[in-house]
Amino acid sequence: MPYMSRDTKRNIFLFLSAFLIAEIESVISPPGILFKSLSAILYTAILIAWTLTASRRVVQRSIRRCLIGVSMLFVLLFLLRMVRYTVAAPGTTLSRWLWYWYYLPMTAVPLLLFFSALCIGKTDADRPVRRAKWLWLPCAMLVLGIATNDLHGWAFYSELPLTGSGEYFYGWMYYVDAAWQAGLIFAAFVLMLRRCRLSRWRRLAWVPVLPFVLMLLLLLLYGVGGGSPTLYGHRLYNFQEVYCFGIIAFLECCIQIGLIPTNTGYGEIFDLSSVRATLAEADDSIVYHSQNAIPLTDAQMQAAKIGAVRMGEHLYLRSAPISGGAVYWTEDHTVIDEMNGDLEEAAERIWEENVLIQEENRILEEKARYETQNRLYNQIAYLTHDRLTRIDQLLHEATDSEGAFRQNLALSTVLGAYVKRRGNLAILSADRDTLSLRDVLLSIHESMEYLTVYGVECGVYADKTAETKELPVATALLCYDLFQEAAESALPDVRTIMVHFDLRDGAQMTVMLDEPAALPDADW
Repeated sequence: MPYMSRDTKRNIFLFLSAFLIAEIESVISPPGILFKSLSAILYTAILIAWTLTASRRVVQRSIRRCLIGVSMLFVLLFLLRMVRYTVAAPGTTLSRWLWYWYYLPMTAVPLLLFFSALCIGKTDADRPVRRAKWLWLPCAMLVLGIATNDLHGWAFYSELPLTGSGEYFYGWMYYVDAAWQAGLIFAAFVLMLRRCRLSRWRRLAWVPVLPFVLMLLLLLLYGVGGGSPTLYGHRLYNFQEVYCFGIIAFLECCIQIGLIPTNTGYGEIFDLSSVRATLAEADDSIVYHSQNAIPLTDAQMQAAKIGAVRMGEHLYLRSAPISGGAVYWTEDHTVIDEMNGDLEEAAERIWEENVLIQEENRILEEKARYETQNRLYNQIAYLTHDRLTRIDQLLHEATDSEGAFRQNLALSTVLGAYVKRRGNLAILSADRDTLSLRDVLLSIHESMEYLTVYGVECGVYADKTAETKELPVATALLCYDLFQEAAESALPDVRTIMVHFDLRDGAQMTVMLDEPAALPDADW
């Protein structure tokens, strides 16, 4: 047998008990309108209760609609029978018409049962009933044909006036309707068994077969015997009850074995699952508690609603609101904590490596700066080596008079000014492509100051744009070197040096001296 929860077993027991009570009441009830109606009311109540449970349990919308339609048609059948035997007098036209309308639910129920079988194994998106909707047309024609039997007598006829309670004979339409019902019920039964054969419910296919076979045997016995068997003068059952509850029992068995998808058994699944969770109502009363969940106190549940609660070294309790209450679950952060520890360790190693890289970059940068400075100093030393050597010679040269020493000292200052300013210009132009003409003018001005001490009249002329004029580095250095070379070649006889910068068309420097022989060397 398939697994059934305690609630399912209880509900099945209640439905069977109610059916037996209604059947016993129907068999042994004394005459009277009240007693004749009581069994129909009980049957109707059972069907409505089953409809409510089926609509809540069945997931697929198309099957759910078919099941509800089957149950409501059977409710209509019992209501018609109750009205016929309690309101309409026997043998009247109203009684006969109500008897005809019995065949509305009896003809439509097999069609809905067939539609249910078509929907099994399909989804609502597949629309499995779409191609079979045309079957409603012959169903409606049969129902209308039987309902208008008084006009043609194709379903029932009699030599005497037909009353529905006396002797009558079956016409061809009755047999067509019976074949319709039997064919559709048999087709639905075969389709459902085929679904069982092709699915994981194959070993449970015998469960829905039992009520179906029992229904067929009782209906066959009813038809062969010309009515229900009797016991001590009481009829054991009625055709409508067997027909109705046989089909309902068949559908319920399909639901219980899982052939018709349902949404029941969540409590058992929740308890047997591996999740460590607890479901509670709004007042924190626990509804479901999985077997792996940690028992919770009211304080812990209240704290979990605010934020995560630490339950152990790596265990945290969390909460989330749901419809009607809240869910509480525990999270094991062992792996996460280990990963965080590994990440922290890796981050620390990366930080240490970054510190080492930064220090290495600083050292490399400082080394590059020192190398640049050394290269620059070497360049300056190479450019000023001759002047420094000459300064050393002038300062250590033996002289016979004070005037000669002063003259050597003055010339040394001129050479020293060049060494100073030339080194300064080299430093300024180390990382640049251009050099300001203003720096060149300042260097020439300083050299002229020492030339003035030597006794030379000097002057520099340039327009106002010289302050912002930028020259290529090579050009700017060449200007200062040319001035120094011209001045040194004219000493000691030169008395006047004039420098003029013409910036109207590019940059042109003119050096004028009063010593005609003052010219740079030919190879300069």
